[in-house]
Parts: sequence; structure tokens; C-alpha cells
Amino acid sequence: MPDKVRVYLCDLTHDNQTVASNAFPFGVGTIGSYAAQKLGDRVEIKVFKYQSALAESVLKAPPGVVGFSDYIWNFDLGYSMARRIKERFPETVIVFGGPNYPTEYSEQARFLRMHGAIDFFVYKEGELAFTQLVQRLIALDFDLAAVKESVPPSCHFILDSALVTAPLADRIKDLTIIPSPYTTGLLDAFFDGKLMPLLQTNRGCPFACTFCVEGLDYYNKINHSQVERAAAELEYIGSRIKGTRDLFIADSNFGMYPEDLETCREIARVQKKYGWPEYIHVATGKNQKERVLKAAEIIHGALRLSASVQSLDDRVLENIKRKNISADQIMEVANRANAIGSNTYSEIILCLPGDTKEAHFKTIKTVIDAGLNFVRLFTLMLLPGTEMASKESREQYGMVSKFRVLPRCFGSYSFGSELVHSVEIEEVCVANNTMSFEDYLDCRLFDLSVEVFYNDAIFQELLGLLKFFRVSTFDWLLFIHEQRLHFPAALRRTYDEFRRETASELWNSREELEAFAKQPDIIRKYICGELGSNLIFKYKAESFFKRLSDLNEVAYRYTAELLKQRGHWATWVESYLDELKRFSAARKDKILETDEIIHDRFSFDMKALCDREFSGDPRAFRIQESLDIYFAHTEQQAANIRNHVNQYGNTPIGLARILSKIHVKKMYRIPQYTSSHAVIDDDPGLNVMPISPGTYQ
Repeated sequence: MPDKVRVYLCDLTHDNQTVASNAFPFGVGTIGSYAAQKLGDRVEIKVFKYQSALAESVLKAPPGVVGFSDYIWNFDLGYSMARRIKERFPETVIVFGGPNYPTEYSEQARFLRMHGAIDFFVYKEGELAFTQLVQRLIALDFDLAAVKESVPPSCHFILDSALVTAPLADRIKDLTIIPSPYTTGLLDAFFDGKLMPLLQTNRGCPFACTFCVEGLDYYNKINHSQVERAAAELEYIGSRIKGTRDLFIADSNFGMYPEDLETCREIARVQKKYGWPEYIHVATGKNQKERVLKAAEIIHGALRLSASVQSLDDRVLENIKRKNISADQIMEVANRANAIGSNTYSEIILCLPGDTKEAHFKTIKTVIDAGLNFVRLFTLMLLPGTEMASKESREQYGMVSKFRVLPRCFGSYSFGSELVHSVEIEEVCVANNTMSFEDYLDCRLFDLSVEVFYNDAIFQELLGLLKFFRVSTFDWLLFIHEQRLHFPAALRRTYDEFRRETASELWNSREELEAFAKQPDIIRKYICGELGSNLIFKYKAESFFKRLSDLNEVAYRYTAELLKQRGHWATWVESYLDELKRFSAARKDKILETDEIIHDRFSFDMKALCDREFSGDPRAFRIQESLDIYFAHTEQQAANIRNHVNQYGNTPIGLARILSKIHVKKMYRIPQYTSSHAVIDDDPGLNVMPISPGTYQ
């Protein structure tokens, strides 16, 4: 072997449609920075995110060791490259590591036998184990048989046709001993305007959720890094960032620990200095809500506060070993978050053990009526490495699973003169012994209504009126959903096509789906978006960008019907709804056309109502003379919209990605006016139940 061993570390992403996993390769970066510190001049380490760069480097300068991250969204791409590297350069040692790996011995053996190009799988935490593996490879002159006989810690491998599982290396208790891959320059190549910086300030999760890899005992101990490390990384990134204005924090419960408040103060310092990050993607803590709220306040509401309940059904929660905050606490989080200008969201998983259609709807009702302004709705994924995916759990709960292609995670790639087709496949649960497949489809159809009519505060104007009349937002949403057979024809087709595709994207066999999807003519259909889209976001994007007039028509028509049924109808309500409808359209129609200025005239002070998030009694905002309002994007909004379109594109796929990544409310045109006006009292005797003014989103 040469004096310096080339070590390539790869966290590959599919990028034929758009960059599917658009975060910096931080995980393999920490493995690389730790190995570089310990091995010094004995190694030459390079990190890769894009397949094309890896292929070019391998063919030009073959490495001694190639390590691949193993996630559900990139395993096939990584293994497709690993197999060809092994065929071309059999002396190169192939190492994989990551959470997309079974926990049961028999399944681990099956996995490694099926993927014979893998020499070693590093199980669990990677820095110490990978570094020690490379040390042994160097010391034993890359004699694989000798290295395997030495049983390197945390490594799984096949030896004499049998699976060998070495004892786990110790977890790193102080993450600060890992040199930062940012400040050491290892990730400099990825400040390309496409990728979002990723940080991690702690590892582990104290909760035992059976659907999550971190629910296993191994991860229950939380290990932290020192705040000074995050401060240095934030400064380094802030001075170099371009393109994206976002940050991803990989902690499982950010804001739950005292150290997180110090990290937030460093974020606030960098925000002031560099104007970055504007938005932070992170899973906030599942308890210690006071501290989490304080964290959000320090960074000026730049993150969505989560109340990720997954389910609020007692039987489901017992089955998945999870404890949730109460409905009252969820409402408190929503109210406090609104007060500090932070967004809130909840995550709900469909078809968990014990789930029913009624339980799913009830959970959605609780979080919506609590005031959380974004509900993320998922189908249960049976992830390798989780208790949920075990044979025992599948049998106990009668799980029926199917296979489907992950959105954006497919493509055709060159390796020398060879064209390689790759596709990532996930296993999802679509029925169990308490939920039928038909109920699953009904739930997914309602999930679409939540996404189209509720998320992103698309009809916030109406929600304020509903709150004034004490009408449940969920009841309103369900009422609209139940009228879908009477929607305008194009919107009816949207629902029909969504249900059809939701069923047709599911396959009984992973192998059959893989063989189908990797056909050259079929993979092109995935790449162009004809197949394989995230259906919720595909049809949300279609509705939002192409059917906004239909959405407005449906939302306002059935709001009027519901208010009539509830005895809340009056002349002023009819007039107010008409103006709200026009106001809503002016803010949102053709939202990507940032040069367009829209003018309309109103007899309610819509700008003042908008500033108050439409809370309170609308009659207090009647004005004597009609008010001219102009709707336009600010320069900053226009720049942000251009950045999003440049990053994701304006194809149906790109537009769906934009809607999945950003808080759309921040894209709405801003109402502006200059004339003075006087408020008049109108219809004071109407029999309503006024409530105290407050924020509502």
C-alpha cells in the first residue's frame, strides 16, 4: 500500500430530479475528522456527497478504503457504487455504517450475505470503530483475513460463511473530542449553494419509541458537546454560507437541555452578524416545554416548535412505548409559540399498532383545535433497526406491509462507461389487526384535506372567523372534506387521482418493485415525475399553484354553509366573507410572480385584521369609506422566493419540494395602504359570543 492510505467517506444523495438529501455530509464528516486526528499522515481523507464526484475520484485515484453512510434514502445508490468499485478495484476495502440495518442476528446475516461487496459493517456509533478498523487495516497491511480474525470492535462481517458480530466500542461521552469537520475545512467543498448546513450538539434520546432507531437502549444515554464547539461552527458557516438561509440541527430533542439555551444565544449572535440562519429545521424536545419555548424566543422564532404526538390514543401509545404531553399542554405550546412569533407543528403517524380510523381523526382534531398551525401526517415506515420492524412486532399486531419508491430517491448515474440505475425503496404498514386497508385509504384522503386546506395557514382568514364564532377548526375541515364529491370537477379529480395513486404505488415485493423501477424506460418516468412523487405534496402543490381559485371557492362556500347551519349568518358575515375571499386571493394567487402588484378595495380594514391574524370581532374593523389596498412582495420576500425556485426548480416536483420545505405564509404578498380611515360600529345587536382578542394561526 502507498505511504498514505486514501480514505473516501461518502454520504451520497440522489440528485437526478433535485438534491434529495440536501444537508451537508456532517455524519461522515465527523468520522473523517476524528480519523484524521488519530491517524495523521497515514491517511488522506476526502468526503463525498455527489455520486459524480465520487466516480470521478475513484477512477482517477482508487482508494484503499471507502466508507458509505447507510440510510433508507441512499443505501441502494451507495451499494451500487460499492459493488462496482469492488469489481474494478478488488483490493479496496468497502465499509458501510448507519441506522438502515437490522437488529436481529438472522436478518443481519441475511443482509450481509445479500450484499457481498461489503467487507465490514460498522454497527452503531462510527467514529471510534471506523478509526480503529482503519488502524488495523494499516497495521496488518490490508490482509482482510487477518483483520477479521482480530475482530475489530463494532464491526459485523462474514467470515467462513458465518456472521461475526464484534462487541460494541464505547460511545463517545464528550462529543467535543471529535474535531469539527467544518472548522478543520473538511466540508468546505459543500458550500455550493445547494446544501443546508447541519449541526449536532448532542446524541441520543431518552425515549423508547418502538418506531424509531433511537428508541433502543443503546441510545438512551444523552451525550453532549461543549457550546464553544457549536459557536465556532456557527461562526465558520455564517461567514461562508450562500444560497440557502436554513440550518438543520440533528439533535433529537433540541431545546430540552440547559446547554441548548447557550447554543441558541450563539445562533442569535450569528443571526445578527450574518443574517443567517433565518429558519432552523429541528425536532424540538418532547418535554421541558418552558425551556424549549425559551430557546425559540432567543432565536426570534426561527424554528417550528413541535408537539410531535404520533398518536393521542392510549392503546396506541402503550403499544409503541410512548408517553405524550397532554392536550392542555399542546394548546399552551401553540399559544406561547404564537406569542413569540414561532411556528408550531405536530407529527402524526398513521397505522401504528392499535390505530383505527376513529383514533387517527381524533388525534388530528386534538392538535388542530389546540391551534398548532402545521400537522405533518406520515404513513408508518417499518425501518430496519427498530423494534417495530421486528418479526415479533409484525406478528403481534398483524401488520400488513407494502413497498414503495421513496420520492426523489432514484436516478441514472455514470460509473466510467457504465450507466447505473438506482432506486431506494421503503417498507410501509398499510393495515393491521385494528385498521383495514380501506380505512387506511380513507385516512390518507383526509390527510390530503389537512394538507390542502389547513397547513401553512392557507385559510388563516377563515380560521379567525371560526374562532370568533367558537366553531371548531377541525369540524370546519371535516365538513369541507365530506363535501368533496361536490367540489369543482378539477378538484374532484385531484382527490380521485390521489386515492388511485396512493393504492397503485404499493407493491407486495421489494424485489419485484426494484426490478420494475430499474428498467431504463421506467426509471426515466420516475426522474421526470410521472412516477414516484410524494403524493401528499404533489397534489398539494397542484392544488395550491394550479387550483387556488377552486380552493378559495370551496373553502368560502362551505364556510358559509357551516355558519348558516350553526346559526351565525348575518348580512355583515356575508359581506365579510366576500371581502376575505378577495383578500385571500390577492395575497396568494400566482405567488411566484414576485413583480406583480394587485389592487383591490375593501370596506373592512383588512390590513389591520391581517396584522392581528384575523382575531377578534370583524365588525370592529368596518370602515366608513372603502379602503384601497395594494398587495406586493417585499424585496426580501422576492429574493427568498427566487432562492427557493433556484434551489428546487419550478417543475411540479420542485414546487412540491418548496411546499414541503418552507413556511408558505412567508411568501404571501404584503397588504399596503396609506390612506386614513375611521372605524364604525355595525350591527351591534347580533347575537354572537365575543371573545377576547388574541393571536390565532
